[in-house]
Amino acid sequence: MKNINTIFRFEWQQLVRATLMRWLLLLLTACSCYAIYYGNQSIAMQVKNIAFLEHLSDSTKQVFHNYFTNKQVADSMRFGWADMNSLYDGFTTENYLENNVAVNKPNRLSHLSIGQRDIYPVYRKVTARSLYYDGNGISLDDKYAETNNPHKLLAGNFDLSFVFLYLFPLLIIALCYNILSEEKEQGTFPILNTQPVTLIKIVAYKFLFKFLLVVALVAIYSLLGYIFSPVKQPYPLLSFLSWLIILSSYMLFWFAIAFLIVSLKYNSSVSALSLVGCWMLFLIIIPSLINNYVAANYKISSRTKFVREVGKQIGSIWEMNDSITLPVYYNAFPQFAVNPLKPLWTDKDSYDSLSKNEDIDTRYNKKLLLYHFILDQNIKAQLAVYNQQITDKLIAAEKFAWLNPAVTTQEALNDISASGYRQNQQFRNATAAYQDTVFNTTNRFIFGDKKLTLDDYKSYPPFRIDNTSINTKEVISAIALLLVLSLVFIGLGSNNI
Repeated sequence: MKNINTIFRFEWQQLVRATLMRWLLLLLTACSCYAIYYGNQSIAMQVKNIAFLEHLSDSTKQVFHNYFTNKQVADSMRFGWADMNSLYDGFTTENYLENNVAVNKPNRLSHLSIGQRDIYPVYRKVTARSLYYDGNGISLDDKYAETNNPHKLLAGNFDLSFVFLYLFPLLIIALCYNILSEEKEQGTFPILNTQPVTLIKIVAYKFLFKFLLVVALVAIYSLLGYIFSPVKQPYPLLSFLSWLIILSSYMLFWFAIAFLIVSLKYNSSVSALSLVGCWMLFLIIIPSLINNYVAANYKISSRTKFVREVGKQIGSIWEMNDSITLPVYYNAFPQFAVNPLKPLWTDKDSYDSLSKNEDIDTRYNKKLLLYHFILDQNIKAQLAVYNQQITDKLIAAEKFAWLNPAVTTQEALNDISASGYRQNQQFRNATAAYQDTVFNTTNRFIFGDKKLTLDDYKSYPPFRIDNTSINTKEVISAIALLLVLSLVFIGLGSNNI
């Protein structure tokens, strides 16, 4: 213990006296503070938009709640017999659900690792109509979403995870590259060999001091990020500890690389260049090679082609004879089957008669719901092929995880901050399941020939998704990978000292 205290005190004095190191730490602190600010502003905009959407949805729900409680409004709201033009749209619940949205809310750490939140939409409009066509236009899955600036995608976000993954390794290199070579260059190396403590222990204590220093900085900046988050909901302690453990393991990985290079006993210049080469290898070269390989061998279908195919179905399905589409519907919902089969809409029916005849309104509502059901099923079948392509691509990339510790760490941080592709996929699946729930609820009224009541109105469930849960398996895998690689490098280095 006395030897540790002596070495730690000496290393602290060396750190305090090193002007260049003080400036480096100051610069890193400035970068970390800016990264926290940048992430805060980015996620704060999402939080503001989400709050507006929720307010809009609540306002709409309150308006329709008042329709039911107003004595002047008849209880026959379903078919628009209340002398209110706003109810004469032929699909009454769409008014209530018009502003209903599924929201992928950020959590307390999302601004520290923005991940893919700036690429994929954080909300989707959900009604009983098709999830991909709401009557006004095509609304495809988020993977087919907006076109993004390629320069922004290449540069990424300057959030705190970027500072930890890319800049902190440079700090570790600056701290460790001359731990052993400096002793030789200053002529103090022979003195170290005369000490009662073995050389490997002295080097290990020096590395331990610097590792604890870096981990302390990681913890401080992470805590500051947690405090200055635009999301104020509490965050599970276990998830925050997972964040710190992953980052500590990542820092250990870079200290292990530095330990291996130092153990080769090169001079300071060669050691520094070797470590910078490792930085480029693990953070630029290997990720780029893996990304290029996966992109070349696992291609994704064209968005334009998909939109064109969906566009063809929009009109053709409506023109299909009910004798073709109704059996498909009755197979999924046999409780509403009618024998013999009766067409819902014929050439004799007129759209001008809507809101004037209850029977026509009823059949039109059924025709409209049937149309969206068939359209949704067809598009889902096509999306399944596309989603499988994405899954194959991700699985292919994960095969190289042991070569790609930086990307593996980034994905683990994204998992914890609810901003990774896994969370986006979870959101997409939850949205599709929610749309099924909304459809089934509306379906009970339309094909069940029931009039909507206030209790029915309240029975429409809200969208829910847990944005604080973590994928334990993925987090543990990332930590295990970093620890195994660290132990390998440390073991190799120990044999050289």
